[in-house]
Amino acid sequence: WDQEGNLHFQCTALQIIFSLFRRKLFEYGSIFLGLGSGVCGFIANHSFRRILNISQAGVVTTLSAALIPLSSTVGVYNSLVIGPLLAGDLSCLSCAVVRGGLIGSGLGVLYPMAWAVFLNGFLATRYNTAPLPRMGNILRFWITASRPVYKKMSLALALQTMTGAYLGLRSHRTYMKMCETAQTEKWS
Repeated sequence: WDQEGNLHFQCTALQIIFSLFRRKLFEYGSIFLGLGSGVCGFIANHSFRRILNISQAGVVTTLSAALIPLSSTVGVYNSLVIGPLLAGDLSCLSCAVVRGGLIGSGLGVLYPMAWAVFLNGFLATRYNTAPLPRMGNILRFWITASRPVYKKMSLALALQTMTGAYLGLRSHRTYMKMCETAQTEKWS
């Protein structure tokens, strides 16, 4: 092996590794975003359980607060970003990035927090673990009770938004690279 042959081999190996990484990110990026959503659901559920002093139905609420946002995020990302990319309906880079970012923020953090409020609010009402207000002050109570959780989840909101936007960017670039490869193979 001479120096040029070894260098060519290393460059080819790196290209194969990077193309494999791009393909895996394209295939499994939605699962990564969904796992982040599940973690956010778990954290929000745990925080609301502590705020409302709930000790009943821990396993059921934890699993539903983690698994429902995970599956929703994966399904929506695949149907709004990956599906239109593969169908050729999403050719705009900024559209893919914005869609990914909105899915990351909306379904990645805000939906799991709202789901945790719903689950734990129901349990607090059912088991009378926290003093809940009368009909006139319900909205103010939930805003006040949710404020510490929203502050805690603000970093997760930024991370999930950036992750979703990055995945949208990488998915679009990978799709364009696949189209280029298909075009060059077609004309070769």
